[in-house]
Amino acid sequence: MGASIEVMILVGLAAGSTVYAFILDIRRTDERRRLVTWLESERADTWYALSRADRFLTIRALEILRRGPLAADEEFLARFRRTKHGRRFAVAMTVSVVAIALLLFGTSVLDWRW
Repeated sequence: MGASIEVMILVGLAAGSTVYAFILDIRRTDERRRLVTWLESERADTWYALSRADRFLTIRALEILRRGPLAADEEFLARFRRTKHGRRFAVAMTVSVVAIALLLFGTSVLDWRW
């Protein structure tokens, strides 16, 4: 006996959206790394003016720079925008969670087969 069509669709949806969110996270990490490398070479004085603790947490350091010393730097802001995938990531993870919840509900209450 095979799995019901609902189970197959929801498993595919959950897997696809999780993989998409993972890919977005990898891209965001790469873009952040490129931005830090650019800051170290082009805006070294501003980057190294931050404390070591702030530089260790890259996300925090970039937010501090975006709100403070580099708030008017158009090149930095353009590069900073490329590190943002928050909405798409949140939507992908929400779709995945809802699909898994529906899968659990369907298999326990609606007697869907695996």
